[in-house]
Amino acid sequence: MIQFGGYHSFLPCLFGYLFNKKTVLILGGTDCASFPEFNYGNYRKKVLGFCTRKSIEWAKIIVPVHKAMVDYPYTYFEAKYPRQGFKNFTGKVRGKIEVAEYGFEPSKQVNLTQREIGFVCIAGFNRENIYYLKGLDLICKIAPHFPQYPFSIIGAKGKYVNYPVPENVNILPFIHEDEKIAILNKYTFYFQLSLSEGFPNALCEAMVNGMIAIVSDVCSMPDIVNGAGFVLKHRDEKELIALIEKTMLEDLEVLSVKNIEKIKTHYQPENRKKRLLEIINS
Repeated sequence: MIQFGGYHSFLPCLFGYLFNKKTVLILGGTDCASFPEFNYGNYRKKVLGFCTRKSIEWAKIIVPVHKAMVDYPYTYFEAKYPRQGFKNFTGKVRGKIEVAEYGFEPSKQVNLTQREIGFVCIAGFNRENIYYLKGLDLICKIAPHFPQYPFSIIGAKGKYVNYPVPENVNILPFIHEDEKIAILNKYTFYFQLSLSEGFPNALCEAMVNGMIAIVSDVCSMPDIVNGAGFVLKHRDEKELIALIEKTMLEDLEVLSVKNIEKIKTHYQPENRKKRLLEIINS
């Protein structure tokens, strides 16, 4: 069993193919996408793309963590490749495709009674392209329109924060888990405005802690937040401002509960465990 397709999956999948051994290849995001505009996705690089394609071709069982990672129309912005998902970048797919979504433990620290209006994004801002890839540029553009509310971006290394940052945007480094949970329980809204995602753990962790999700219309995210959060259809500053204003008219406590229940109901750890065992034993 191999987590993610790339350089490291090439030899295991090759040997599995040559010696007729079962190989289970779990696909998680960058191995299903290509956005050369933002220097993201395995297939934008010749050797990495080749290793990823051959790994998928040789694997006995291919396990994307969401069905959209197989193939879906991309409409969030005018990308070079208007269809994303590994089938659009690979050749032959010999193995079975079996989807196994992630699962998340219910939070034991949820507090819905003392929330402040505020916005959080966890980004892992540790390389240049993250600023655009995770939609941090949009956050910095729209934050001045809501000067009364704080915006927090968690996971930034100082040397990469060389862009203009509005006064109400707080850039935080990588922090301890307890501190992160405290922030998720302090504020109301969570942003995942990425240009590309597989099945984002940070989004689901925020939702299960009662944050109201606002996400880009990318891959798994509309499905994850369906019925609980809000979807930004296009990478557009004005559209995002209007969407935030719309959320302010809702009953925020009710929405917080919906976000918790969506993750607890649909993405249980036991379901993933059961699904993976079924796949391994098939």
